[in-house]
Amino acid sequence: MKPARCMAAAESSSLMPHIDRWVLRQCVRQLAQVHKQGQTVRLLIHLSHLSIQGTELAQYLSGLLKATELPPDSIVLQLPESIVLQQLKRIVDFSEAIHNIGCQLAITRFQGDSRSMKMLKHLDIQFVRLDGSFTSRLEENSDEDIIKMLDILKEHNIRSIVPKVESTQTLAHLWRMGVDYAQGYYIQGPIETMDFDFV
Repeated sequence: MKPARCMAAAESSSLMPHIDRWVLRQCVRQLAQVHKQGQTVRLLIHLSHLSIQGTELAQYLSGLLKATELPPDSIVLQLPESIVLQQLKRIVDFSEAIHNIGCQLAITRFQGDSRSMKMLKHLDIQFVRLDGSFTSRLEENSDEDIIKMLDILKEHNIRSIVPKVESTQTLAHLWRMGVDYAQGYYIQGPIETMDFDFV
């Protein structure tokens, strides 16, 4: 079964919160080993919308962090912008619970439009990962508009991540514009273990 169909089946059967917890457990354990080797690494982990109801996930994650002695700020939980806009009040409560244990929050598929910017006023988030279409439209967009959006993010102390970076030219363009982080095959393709060296 393809991953997309598997996830859809899991959501329809209410299994996603269990899968989210399994993913968190595996991530925290692996990341703790990396930290014990002296590498300071931060990991961004996707969550399903079914795991943001109440404070149970935050309590579970807090227990994992204490058991592994992993610094809480090395975990960044990610939620797509569409879910945040649909369930803003619930996300605000979830965000508070996450920050109380020292973890961070990121919004993915960030559109950068007026609704996106209004959302920032209600949430304490540390990262936004721009929508993938942003990179493919770099040549079409006005750099001035993009730089203005990035400046607003910086004013909120939010770091920007741009995905789908697949060339030196794109990376150089993004740095000139003031993007904080880039992600894509040009930098590193998917790997099964945390075996990397960016030095």
